Amino acid sequence: MQYRTQFHRTITFCLPIANSPVDKFFSQRQINMPPLYVVLHDPEFSANEESWLIKELVPTPSITLLASPPKAGKTVFATALAVAVATGQHFLGHEVAQGPVLWIAGDETRAERRRVLDQIPYPDGPYPIPAAVENHSPGPRAIPLYTCYSGLNITGDFFRQEVSDLCRMLQPKLLVLDPLLTMIARQDLSRDHQARQALEALRNLSKEFELAIFALHHARNAQRCANYLPVETASNSVWMLDRAENRVRLDRRGRGDFANGTTFATSPQLGVYHLDPRAAFAPTGITTEDLVLEVLDHEPRTARDIARDTELNLSTVRNTLTHLRNRGQAIQTGRVGKQMTYQRKAPNSFY
Repeated sequence: MQYRTQFHRTITFCLPIANSPVDKFFSQRQINMPPLYVVLHDPEFSANEESWLIKELVPTPSITLLASPPKAGKTVFATALAVAVATGQHFLGHEVAQGPVLWIAGDETRAERRRVLDQIPYPDGPYPIPAAVENHSPGPRAIPLYTCYSGLNITGDFFRQEVSDLCRMLQPKLLVLDPLLTMIARQDLSRDHQARQALEALRNLSKEFELAIFALHHARNAQRCANYLPVETASNSVWMLDRAENRVRLDRRGRGDFANGTTFATSPQLGVYHLDPRAAFAPTGITTEDLVLEVLDHEPRTARDIARDTELNLSTVRNTLTHLRNRGQAIQTGRVGKQMTYQRKAPNSFY
């Protein structure tokens, strides 16, 4: 069979040649078929060539949701990360690709933003400044971190146009939205349609400009937010931030081995984080998953049994069971009448 090859980036497509036996076969039978694309493995492409903003931690393009209860230090933590990107410093022990940062502040005033930035140390420049704004650089302490104080609705055309124009001008490697709730017109991420609409807009922006996006989200139960299906599917990873005095716990969940794990750090001063496994501490509070798994430890239970024993809402229990099954932590074991029974999966079980 005759084929010609067409190269598109690092993937090779194999297409039937016009007037080949394949084309004649379909044309003789008057079958309307779309072009046949066969994706071939490209041995020249390596996973090591993946583009990283923070090596082995944040790829580009990507969307990361940084969730924690209010006043837990999300904004300071994200500012330290943004300064590390703008200056090319290591962050939590990982190499960082230096580049401009665009920060959209939905709640902070200029004075509040300045107070946080002034307390985060970084070495003197000069640092590369985008050509579109290089005439406005005030001196060696200037870093390519640009702040927009407009509370924009990310699901609207105005946001897409304004932010797209800023991205073309500044060519940022990182976009930070603080907080996400302001950017979705105070809508509720717990509603499927609103969550998907908001996060899909960010996904399109991330792909168009090859940038990493960090969206800060106030969640009184960060674990529950991470388990919410639209959030899990629309974002590449969810970071759950927890703090105990001068210690920080960062639980990461997402697609790929690099996106899952727990990082501990000490924070001797505002905006400074030192990787330190000795700073380990248990997450504050008991999550919904913890409650459900504890019930499933003993014997097979139905969703109604679990809801009764834990005093959780039945729909919450069913959603939690779905997440636990998707991650292989719970299995279906049978039925009681019309209701399915579940049990915690043993660590070494194949079923």
